[in-house]
Amino acid sequence: MIQANLSLKEIYDLLCSKCRAKLVKLVAGRVTEAQIRKELEGKKK
Repeated sequence: MIQANLSLKEIYDLLCSKCRAKLVKLVAGRVTEAQIRKELEGKKK
């Protein structure tokens, strides 16, 4: 992952429309994955 001082919004504004769609999917995937992990960890305890 590239370390940058840009917010997601700023990065999004710099991207072309194709890249924006990819970023949205990536971020959506990350969020869902994180939520699933939280739920799984919560059930283990």
